[in-house]
Amino acid sequence: MLKRLVILVLLSVGLSCGTWSQVPQDGSQQEKYANKQEGKAESVQSSAIATKAQKGTSKQEQNSEQKPSRYLWRELYAPANIPNWVLAFFAGVAGWLAYKTLRAIKKQAEIMEAQAKDARESSAGATKIALATAQAARKSADAAMAQIQLMKEQSHRMVEKERARLKVQCEGVEVQWGPTGTWILVADIEIANHGSSNAYITRKRGKLSVAPIREDTPELDDSCDMLLPYPFDIIKPEVEPIHVVVYLEDAPSSFRDLCIEITSSRLTMHLYGFIDYETMGECWRLPFRYKWVMSTIQDNISERDLANDINIVGGWDKPCEQGNGEYRINPN
Repeated sequence: MLKRLVILVLLSVGLSCGTWSQVPQDGSQQEKYANKQEGKAESVQSSAIATKAQKGTSKQEQNSEQKPSRYLWRELYAPANIPNWVLAFFAGVAGWLAYKTLRAIKKQAEIMEAQAKDARESSAGATKIALATAQAARKSADAAMAQIQLMKEQSHRMVEKERARLKVQCEGVEVQWGPTGTWILVADIEIANHGSSNAYITRKRGKLSVAPIREDTPELDDSCDMLLPYPFDIIKPEVEPIHVVVYLEDAPSSFRDLCIEITSSRLTMHLYGFIDYETMGECWRLPFRYKWVMSTIQDNISERDLANDINIVGGWDKPCEQGNGEYRINPN
């Protein structure tokens, strides 16, 4: 649009300048042409009048040469220059319109530039605000996570302080004789709650077994369930420990032979199992494992005397590495 307006203005100015050449600008040449025509018309007059006319004509030529600007203005208003004035008028109108259009385009460009600048500044400001908001949200999230972690630690410390804590201790063994000379070996297990809350028993297993040395002990199954005294599934704190008995299965026929096999390290006797309990919303497992050890027995000691002195000549060794270390478990 701007290029078209500039081209139109240039064409209008060019046309107006070209048309000025239609009228001669030299006034002396027009005067000479008029004098020539006048001399022909007055050739019949007298020589005195001709001489006088020539003098007047020469004087008029001198005056016209001295005042050419006054004749130039009369040329501008001549009828022959009317089209030039019309073209000049339209050229001026076109130039004025072009000027107004250019001003409008410049103003619009300035407005658009200001809007673009405002948009850039607004975008930069919005970006800064969004970045600051994100950083503040991240700080808030970090603070919330730290608060949650602190609450978890506090809750964990409170649970550790107030939860139940079970302990298992093996007191010894006892040989019970039947009327026909049969015997049964019984192990006594003591369970105590040293914590501050009740321990709700969910599962308990225990087994007393004899196996060749370096053999794995049998797996614990439902047949190894231990029978707890009333109230059966609750062990309260600050009360007397409860006692549970476990019987030896698959015992040899002679108790004396069993003791000899143990002292010679050909057989081992183990007491092992675990207790699962719940306290303050957490589930724990307390495993235990003990090994029976015996000193050398006398050759001339009777079987019943040996049975009576079984806890003197033998005893439970310290817990094995797998035993007496409680840990959390997932609820069933």
